[in-house]
Amino acid sequence: MTRVGLIVYDHPTPKSESLMQRIGNKPSQSNEYRVFAVPFVERPKRTPLLEHRPDRVSFHPEELAKSLRMPFQRCLPDEIHGCEYYLILGAGLIPVRGRKILNAHAGLIPSMRGLDAFKWAIHDDQPLGVTLHEIDDNVDAGRIIHHSRTPIYSDDSIESAAWRHYSRELQLLVDADWLMGHGTVDNLPERDPHRRMPRDVESAMLAKWPEYRAKWAEPSPVCEP
Repeated sequence: MTRVGLIVYDHPTPKSESLMQRIGNKPSQSNEYRVFAVPFVERPKRTPLLEHRPDRVSFHPEELAKSLRMPFQRCLPDEIHGCEYYLILGAGLIPVRGRKILNAHAGLIPSMRGLDAFKWAIHDDQPLGVTLHEIDDNVDAGRIIHHSRTPIYSDDSIESAAWRHYSRELQLLVDADWLMGHGTVDNLPERDPHRRMPRDVESAMLAKWPEYRAKWAEPSPVCEP
């Protein structure tokens, strides 16, 4: 059985909560999961025009680990050890230090790197997609394991597209064990990483959404999985 480390903040976050539940409740398990909780860093509260990720949480990672029968350990990033590889489930940047650490990024690396990748893809008229990759010491530049395009449909609001995009990002980590042997990688041009999207640029991005949707939309499925 493969030992897999789940790296979270020692603080409840929507992403880590959802991922721990999805991973812990997979119908068949060939992995032994261990939860490593690193110190939480409080950051100034932002008020973006588009909240494209959920912000409601119910459980602390320690509670979830207990309910899912996963060992739970509080530690500093350098103290994480003992697993064959690790998944980042909502924590900040973790130094590699010879460890295999996987991350799901909300853009198609290396074309869409950095922060707010969903929003920048729309603003820059680039395809939407998510990437499972190994982290290294550079920004979203580690070995790519799998690319997954996010479909856009003609009846999508930007909120519905954002939720589908976020859900596909989470699924990369849920399926990481399978994707490491079966992932597919597109040949994409490299672009410089983005910083957090300023509010005035975000306003321009929202105005571009109808045109972006019209260009990239696919026929709506009868029943979307």
